[in-house]
Amino acid sequence: MEGRFATERTAVAAVFVAARVATTPMAYASESVFGLQNVTYEYEFVAIAFASSSGGPFGSDQRIADVGAWWFHLDSDRNAMVRLDRREGMARYSLVLLESQWTVTGAQVHPAPNLVLDPASLDRFLRESSVVYAGGVAGNPVHVVVPSR
Repeated sequence: MEGRFATERTAVAAVFVAARVATTPMAYASESVFGLQNVTYEYEFVAIAFASSSGGPFGSDQRIADVGAWWFHLDSDRNAMVRLDRREGMARYSLVLLESQWTVTGAQVHPAPNLVLDPASLDRFLRESSVVYAGGVAGNPVHVVVPSR
């Protein structure tokens, strides 16, 4: 009887170790496995810090909104880019942070797949809003805007 329990314990331990080894890439390569970006660049952090001065509701994608909530205690909505894509009202936000790369790589709306924004929709929203901050890097301008009311 003792030998049977030892065999079962060994089998359970082997399954556990195999599961850990099999899922290690998910822990360390989430961007390539799930399409999630876990890095917040300095230019993004500076834009979020600027947005934190408003004190009102803040909209962006999931990654940026989470950083705003965690670091600056912002009242952040991680679904703002879904609302923008659906042409729903954005006036609920004091400020919205947008990245131009979201028309190519997509805004992060985890656990759903990244939401690639229509460039014309993004441009229209920028024209209709008041840009209060412009930054970013070559190829990825970042804007903080006050949506039109």
